[in-house]
Amino acid sequence: MNTRHSLAITTAAVTVCASPTLAQDAAIHDFPGVYVGVWVGAVEIITAPEVYPMTAAARQAFEAFDPFVSDPRRVDDCAPEKVPTLLWSANPIEIDVQADRIDIRYEEGGSSRVIWLDRGSPPADQPYTAVGYSVGRWEDDALVVQTTHMEGPTIVNDLGHPLSRNAVLTERYWKEPGETTLRLEFQIDDPANYTETLQFSRIWEPSDTEQVQPWECFSLGTRDDSEPPDFDELTRMLEALD
Repeated sequence: MNTRHSLAITTAAVTVCASPTLAQDAAIHDFPGVYVGVWVGAVEIITAPEVYPMTAAARQAFEAFDPFVSDPRRVDDCAPEKVPTLLWSANPIEIDVQADRIDIRYEEGGSSRVIWLDRGSPPADQPYTAVGYSVGRWEDDALVVQTTHMEGPTIVNDLGHPLSRNAVLTERYWKEPGETTLRLEFQIDDPANYTETLQFSRIWEPSDTEQVQPWECFSLGTRDDSEPPDFDELTRMLEALD
């Protein structure tokens, strides 16, 4: 982890600078586009903690976790992908920067996020959702995003590390001078489950040839059979392969 780029967590309201610095202005124009994931070693796309410092309750939940029961995507490939799980995706993403917001589209799960640049604390009636509630600010040439109101119940759908509804995700995106690589360091603060802040990092490379494609998915139905498998969609997908 590059300590030069350590994250500053704050629960204060996010404000937008009325007169962006030259570095901010360059970043605003440099961030939009399509990016593809870069593998770290043979099988990883995220640099993650070697050890997760769990509380006793978190350790119990982790050891009891069964992805075949708890991960809805094991049955329904159309189930919404969640934050922070989306940050592990190897599929392309697309970033669009506007004056008051940043939109991030993920090919994974056909998901999307809105990062508000002109808002502060979430409203009192803010619901918990798959992607949470995100506010951002520019710090020189870096974008810092704070996300709350994430549904959980795990950091990554199928790995079992628990995530409480009071967890705070902070992301820092930037590009080094003269580089096109999009870098991300992010951390999770969740005292209910972890005795220390969890630190992660990853990178993307820009692409002029890739696009965020529609997410083709198929539902096998619910485990209690309240919803049947979508065989019509499966037939359509198979016919499209011919």
